[in-house]
Amino acid sequence: ADLAMYARKQQRAAALRAEREGREAEPPSIVPPYPAVRVPEGPSERRSDPIALDLARAIDDDGLHLVHQPLVGRDGTIAGIEALIRWDHPVLGEVGPERILAIADNDDLAGPLGRWVRRRALTERRRWLGLLPGTSTVPVHVNLSPRELALPSFTESVLSDLDEVGVDPDALVLEVRERYLADPLLRDVVGSLTRVGFEVLVENAGQGGVSLAELAGLSVGGLKLGRALVSQIHEQDPMSIEVARSLVLLAHGLGWRSLAIGVETDHQQAVLFGFGLDAVQGDVITMPLGAERLAAWLSSRHGG
Repeated sequence: ADLAMYARKQQRAAALRAEREGREAEPPSIVPPYPAVRVPEGPSERRSDPIALDLARAIDDDGLHLVHQPLVGRDGTIAGIEALIRWDHPVLGEVGPERILAIADNDDLAGPLGRWVRRRALTERRRWLGLLPGTSTVPVHVNLSPRELALPSFTESVLSDLDEVGVDPDALVLEVRERYLADPLLRDVVGSLTRVGFEVLVENAGQGGVSLAELAGLSVGGLKLGRALVSQIHEQDPMSIEVARSLVLLAHGLGWRSLAIGVETDHQQAVLFGFGLDAVQGDVITMPLGAERLAAWLSSRHGG
């Protein structure tokens, strides 16, 4: 086992060297230069927003938690489980991922927050994977922010997370919103992640930002239709239904996976599966679940 892990590390290092050498030069910074990204060591650290200081402490003190939402395929098998961050703040109450990511991106916490999420998600994956008999390949999905993608040596950082937990790249699926990929430099980072073995999904596909032709040119592994598009299927909007069908066909024509989030009704699920969609995620399957409730859901689903 130790020799196998060493060999995998060597292969990943070789892949990183090869993709670096394939560039004529290092890409320029995607945003203005960052200060060193780190979690503050104590309350004396001053930040632009007091809520950001609270978030830094929460990252340090494990004051965050994850909820999980499964993706289920046409045949009923679990295709993946997305990890979604939550924060129980003493004043704000429960803070969801959109607000957390906005705070982190504005106060140079994107790196520490992303590492916390990935390592916690991969660690919790060990538990729920044991409740899925006959498989060891169901990945956990996590979201990436543009600020985090722009950090220096981001690909190496994600590989380090894998080594910390002791898993391979196929344990982790990275989701990037479509509109972020309008930036060619962020597309380069996504290409780097793909070359070293990660599956990257275009999240919220079909909601603007890049054209179908640009989507087809991305170095990714799949498309994930967004909530806004999926909701219009319920409303029987012909254009939205055609866009969804076209995206599924595009994905399959390129050898990619096709998924959808925000699927709330049996009708939406039937339409999407009728197009050939690979997996759905949403309340039609289950709402996001904490670790204990996820374990119970998986056990009941598999007769445990």
